[in-house]
Amino acid sequence: MILNQKGEIKLSAKDELNTLKRKEEDLEKRLREISSTLEKLHIKKSPILKKVETLSNRTSSLAQTLLEKAQEELEKVNQEVVRAETSKAEVSKELNEIKQKIFKINNDFSIYIKIQSSMMASTFIEYVRNHLKEIGSEIKKTYNILEITKFYNSREYYGCYIPTGNIGIYDESIKSFIVISKNFYFKHKLYTLYIDDDFGELSCHRNDWYKNYRDNFILCLCETLQKNYCFDEDLKLTIEDSYFTLELV
Repeated sequence: MILNQKGEIKLSAKDELNTLKRKEEDLEKRLREISSTLEKLHIKKSPILKKVETLSNRTSSLAQTLLEKAQEELEKVNQEVVRAETSKAEVSKELNEIKQKIFKINNDFSIYIKIQSSMMASTFIEYVRNHLKEIGSEIKKTYNILEITKFYNSREYYGCYIPTGNIGIYDESIKSFIVISKNFYFKHKLYTLYIDDDFGELSCHRNDWYKNYRDNFILCLCETLQKNYCFDEDLKLTIEDSYFTLELV
């Protein structure tokens, strides 16, 4: 969870997704229960309906009495069926809305990027505030916004680095990441591995979805840093593509 500008608690995209998935499971369970109830009602209704049809062809007073009773039973079952079908329609509608929200969160990375960029920019600005003299003493420092990778091992071929989905701000002078995004939850395939038989090694090709996500993340983070930066009197911020510098004024 994070706090919005008013200090109110707001769910992160991942938290919201988990909440929606629990809701989806509850609704699917409820839908199965209603469907089971409807099936039992239709089984119950079948012999009553046949009884009504049979008694309708009888003319005795006893037959008419039995017919009235059977019709009352049939009406009662029909009302239960209507209530169950109404409940099923309402639950189905709510479930469909939940599924649409889940689909949107799973595929629309803009919400996740905005939240992560805000958190990362705040963390980095706090870092600058706490290390202002150290940064200024270097006159000019360069930072890169990079994708976070990990090494993929292969028994048959020399491995390669693959993206994890996380993005970080990297300090070129100390060769270390200052802040890294977290809670990447998307299920999209980020890359495809290819075998280079000539060199006996694997190569990693980023997929289009991931490249679009990565580029949008870097752009959003740069814009968020620019908007929230507050040390202009001491350190000048200059952003250029996926890297930026802090230079002593």
